[in-house]
Amino acid sequence: MDNPSTGDAILQSVKVEVTIALGKARPTMAELGRMAVDTVLPLDCVIDDPVDLYVGNRLVAEGILEEANDAEPGSIAVRVSKIFDQSS
Repeated sequence: MDNPSTGDAILQSVKVEVTIALGKARPTMAELGRMAVDTVLPLDCVIDDPVDLYVGNRLVAEGILEEANDAEPGSIAVRVSKIFDQSS
């Protein structure tokens, strides 16, 4: 049987996809039908609103968008500002 600490180490190295939700757009079906390149879909938020961080369909944290320091110019990152209790 594997050593439990070895199993923990393996789990710690598993990459998890985090989805960042900026906001929602609510176009009509007619507006979707007319959608083309350069169409602008207004979102239900403003640029400084917090964003939601999801793992799968579970909301795990909230954050603020900012420019990434160690990436290409114009790249964005999320600074985590709140972590939600995952015990339930």
